[in-house]
This record gives sequence, structure tokens and C-alpha cells, in this order.
Amino acid sequence: MRVSVIRSDDWRSNCYVIMDAGMTAAVVVDPACAYDRILRACGSVPLTAVLLTHAHYDHIAALPALYKDGIPVCITASDAAALTDSVRNLQTLFGDPDTVFRQPERLLYDGDEVPGGEEGLPVLTVPGHTAGSCVFVGDGFAICGDTVFAHGGTGRTDLPGALPACMGASVGRILARSPDTVLYPGHGDPTTVRQERLFHNPD
Repeated sequence: MRVSVIRSDDWRSNCYVIMDAGMTAAVVVDPACAYDRILRACGSVPLTAVLLTHAHYDHIAALPALYKDGIPVCITASDAAALTDSVRNLQTLFGDPDTVFRQPERLLYDGDEVPGGEEGLPVLTVPGHTAGSCVFVGDGFAICGDTVFAHGGTGRTDLPGALPACMGASVGRILARSPDTVLYPGHGDPTTVRQERLFHNPD
């Protein structure tokens, strides 16, 4: 699989476009940037799904444009209600009050696999930053949303809908993967499991 990153201008949030090896399909993860930038990243490869690591506004702002093209949206069952809750999705803090979000086409659960063209992406649930935060796992990489950042960072757990008591175990689930796994965070630069184990105490 090929992973491309698009950084949004407003919140420096990372949007990822993932294409399968055969270039038959693309999925977009956390569409925070302008829709035309997502389409340019896909090129001639058809965009088949929207995958959300969590429902915060700074990661979903482009959803209305994707709705118009009929691209199905996938999010964990635990975060689905936050899409239409302007407090939990932080739209009241930094969003456009006129933006309308709707319920997703598919609810995800731990261990599910989402489409990625010829290859699927397993779902790993990691509650903490939000109740329904998740990671999408590929061959040698993981898209982690706002659960793990480079240099020992983790997502905030003082926002509406967060589960602070779960964050340590969720970070541990990610760092239990192969040391060479590349971690693509919701903000900032990529890192690896090996690197982040230097910063996080497994106890």
C-alpha cells in the first residue's frame, strides 16, 4: 500500500490517502483538508471510502464535500454519535456552525477490516482521546489519529467525550506492534513503534 499525507492549512491536521498496490482503489483517512487536494492525491485512482480515526472537527471538515460524491463514511460505533454532536466533535470550539454532518454508512468495531482495494485495513480500537478512537493497520504502518504523536506525545483527554483512564492501555496496544511499524499521527511527523517505546513507560 502507498500512504500519502496532506496537511490541512487550518489546524495542521494530517489527512492520509491510502492506495492499494495495484492502484485499483484509494481510501481517505481523516479528511481535514480541502476536497480538491484529496482528489489530486488520488489522481486517476477511484476514491472508495472515508475512514475516520475519531470524530473531532479538525479531522472531518471535508466530509460534506465527500457526502455530495456519495463516498461512504466509516467510523467506530462508539464515536458515530459524535459526528452530529457539536460539543463532542468540537465544532462549537473551532468549527463552522453551518457545517452539517450526518451519520456514517458503516459502523466499525475492534477487529473489523475496512476496504482498501485489493487489500484490507484491520481496525484497532484505542479509546482515550475519544471514546471511539481507532487505528487503521496496514502492512508495516498504522494510521493512529490523535492517540500517539512523535516524541512521546499523546492526544488530549480533557475534551468532551474523552476517556482518560483508557489512554495508557490504548497507547500500549499500538506500541505492542512490530518495532519497525511506521506510525502516522493525526498531527505532526511520522514516527515508529521503536522510537515511541523510548518515551513511553510500558508500566
